[in-house]
Amino acid sequence: MPCSSSTNSAKKIAVLDDGQSYGKGLADTVNREFVALGGTVTAAESVDFNSKDFRPVLTKLLSDAPDVIFFGGYEGPAALITQQMREVGLTDAIFFSDDGAFTSTYLTLAGKDAENQYASSVASQLNEEGMKAFQAEFEKTFNVQYHDYDPYQAHGYDAATIIITAIIKTMKVDADGNAVIDREALINEVRATKDFKGLTGNLTCDSKGECGAGEIGIHQVKDGKWTDVKTYGPADLGAAGAEATEEAGMEATMAATESK
Repeated sequence: MPCSSSTNSAKKIAVLDDGQSYGKGLADTVNREFVALGGTVTAAESVDFNSKDFRPVLTKLLSDAPDVIFFGGYEGPAALITQQMREVGLTDAIFFSDDGAFTSTYLTLAGKDAENQYASSVASQLNEEGMKAFQAEFEKTFNVQYHDYDPYQAHGYDAATIIITAIIKTMKVDADGNAVIDREALINEVRATKDFKGLTGNLTCDSKGECGAGEIGIHQVKDGKWTDVKTYGPADLGAAGAEATEEAGMEATMAATESK
């Protein structure tokens, strides 16, 4: 049986995705891991990313109503599915998605139907001092409020810093004064990054080029805002979970098991 919170566990899940590499990759892993945890996948289907009506797909789910509907994809379709699942009668099912829906735009588009729904994302132990300075500089530079934007500014800054650092280390100047960067050398330098002290934590890259602090956050909408529910680290996920995390899928599985 899937792992659960102290009360109920999600035993049945319907898995949807937008047919794109990011969303489908997540959905496929959620499907596999949920079954491995002892749960039942009642349906697995790719939907048209550009569709404005997901009711036909959602109506089919009523015959074996799931506890949870997972959607692998982005905020626009996620918001429509959240609204339309209620319209067709899937009122007891919990909706949850991924980083692509963990945005302020999803909250705006889904409106009141976003309340109590879930999303997962890459979590991090923020460098609080560094974040204060970064937020202040961000607002000063762009003349905006930092929290009016989605929560990935610091991740983007860390990613760019890792790449720029690797460029500086591998760049050579040829006889004509041109900067020359060997592609393979740059790739290897990025993948060799260990314990990089970034805004989002101490980051390490693996042989695939996946860089992160190895944590997954679960978030729920409360009073119209995303709130943190739980953070899973490598020790919580175990060996199988660590492998799935590399594929960016265990975050979704853990969200499903905590959503009831």
